Amino acid sequence: MSHSLLNIFHDDKSKVQSKDPRTLINNIQSHLTQLLNSRRGSLRHLSDYGLPELSSIHQFSNETLTKFIYAIKETIEKYETRLTNIHISHTQENQSDCILRLQIEGEIQTGEVIHFESDWLPTGEKPYVRILPV
Repeated sequence: MSHSLLNIFHDDKSKVQSKDPRTLINNIQSHLTQLLNSRRGSLRHLSDYGLPELSSIHQFSNETLTKFIYAIKETIEKYETRLTNIHISHTQENQSDCILRLQIEGEIQTGEVIHFESDWLPTGEKPYVRILPV
């Protein structure tokens, strides 16, 4: 996934200008999908954009899962600044095609708390993250 720095800043500017809460939530959802499906080092100009390699996502121990959730939280706090007071928790996977399910919640500028569910799906060599509003 290759994006120029100009595109990222242009996209962020258009997202911030939206005054409609539904549009804002949709834009955040779209950006979270892009962010969590990116791997660190994939953008030369933003080397920490995205998540660390997830090759053993299906073999998480409690300690590894805690570290992984912390990395996700840090990444969202840095690159999705329209979302504040972020909380991420592991929820039970109830779909056979889902490796990992996380609940992501945060507050938008209006004070409204929004919730997303992230499903980590196996797709060959790396998992694909699907972000759904709850």
